[in-house]
Amino acid sequence: MNRLSISGDDYVVGSNDPIAEPILPKIVTCPSDSEDYFDVYVTLAANPDNFTVTPHINSIEGSDMALLMDEMYTFYETPENIIELNAYMIKRGQFLAAKWTDDNWYRVRVETIVEREPLVLMCYFIDYGDIHTINFDKIQPLFGNFRKLPMQAIKASLAYVTPINSDWEVIACHEFAKRVEQKAFVSTVTEIVIDKDNRPTLKLILCDTSGETDIVINDWLVQENYATKKG
Repeated sequence: MNRLSISGDDYVVGSNDPIAEPILPKIVTCPSDSEDYFDVYVTLAANPDNFTVTPHINSIEGSDMALLMDEMYTFYETPENIIELNAYMIKRGQFLAAKWTDDNWYRVRVETIVEREPLVLMCYFIDYGDIHTINFDKIQPLFGNFRKLPMQAIKASLAYVTPINSDWEVIACHEFAKRVEQKAFVSTVTEIVIDKDNRPTLKLILCDTSGETDIVINDWLVQENYATKKG
């Protein structure tokens, strides 16, 4: 990527090109073959109604996401590619590159400007679903080459289960997160709900196929008395 070809706002914020929303899987109520399933990786889990998934293929070496991460690391770890940004140019909704505590570079969207002096941003990691505060010295423009891949993080919710009481109990949230976070599943998409901000939530049946016996997480919650069946 040649910095000399960048000018105007592109030089400050990387590019004005939008990043496409996640590519959504198809809804399948009665799967009949392997193409009817959506293999996912759960990156974050607050409770059974609020967790984040990404396509499991992203964790495979050589995937588009893996290549993007490698390319961003190589580019932003090259000193001559680093740009001195002007804090006043940073706005809510902009896409930037951010260096996180693991020393990797990630694509983020500015959600909130927490402080102006010095600049501290609340950023959404568009490929993983995290929200973190980022200091000004850890951000760089996100150039066009890094905007071609659609966002990868998708909000999800378990289908056909509801809390025992009016809301999920702390123990249910804890056990659910421990059971699913940072793990891969075979899922069935039963519904896609669009919220008031026009963002999708996948209603999923999650199946853990890593052991000798498949475990459907939706059923497991009911069996453990953390949830009841609905629908």
